[in-house]
Amino acid sequence: MNQLSTISALLLAGMASVSGAASAATTTTTLNFDGMNQAAYGGHANIAATGICADCYAESGFVMGVVSDTNLTNHLHQENNDFAPDGVTELYEVAYHNDSSGIYIRAQDGQAFDLKSMQFSAPWSTSSPFVNRRAGSWEILGFSQADNPNLSSGNGTDYATRVAYQTVANTAADSFNGTLVLNSGFQNISAFWIHFIGEPDSFVTPGSAFKMRLDNVVIEQTAAAVPVPAAVWMFGSGLLGLLSFGRKKNSLAA
Repeated sequence: MNQLSTISALLLAGMASVSGAASAATTTTTLNFDGMNQAAYGGHANIAATGICADCYAESGFVMGVVSDTNLTNHLHQENNDFAPDGVTELYEVAYHNDSSGIYIRAQDGQAFDLKSMQFSAPWSTSSPFVNRRAGSWEILGFSQADNPNLSSGNGTDYATRVAYQTVANTAADSFNGTLVLNSGFQNISAFWIHFIGEPDSFVTPGSAFKMRLDNVVIEQTAAAVPVPAAVWMFGSGLLGLLSFGRKKNSLAA
């Protein structure tokens, strides 16, 4: 291979690397709720598609709150679950029980994401402070849009914008306390909602209490590819043309 051929090959490789660098990049975010600085959060996270709603919790570009209803005391709880290595700083998780409409999370900018896994703690228990003894299941719904304002007036399961669905058993014989991996339907969703089956709002219905805690929510997002400026391609193409012309002149001179 002569010198001009070598330069051409290197230039083509460089242009290819620019193309690869411009492809979409995936980022992973883990919501650990350690920034919670209120005992309770009652913001309606399902009303607007973007922004941080009043009395909602925001972390790493995501927003958490409850599903809106007419109950003014609808809220989620901040709960201590550990301490930092200094032995003083409290670490938190979010708790939901039967005075709430559930946990609703969306991106602050309204963009889609993949929900991968979460620490889902709902062991069956009949004693305080963690009373969870209502037989049934937890529902996790993923939605095609970030704002879903009429959820509490539905049945909690069937919605036109629901594109993903998973349940977690909650009985004396079968309850869950660990890392929950979401099914493939939770890829490319714009919001998700966790609540107890048959309880789409925060008005307490007769029956035993239920409770679950959420932590370490793992989310992946793919950033839009950045197009390579046309000038880069024109410059590269021009150089290749000059090199080709140079090869032609050399061959004629020979």
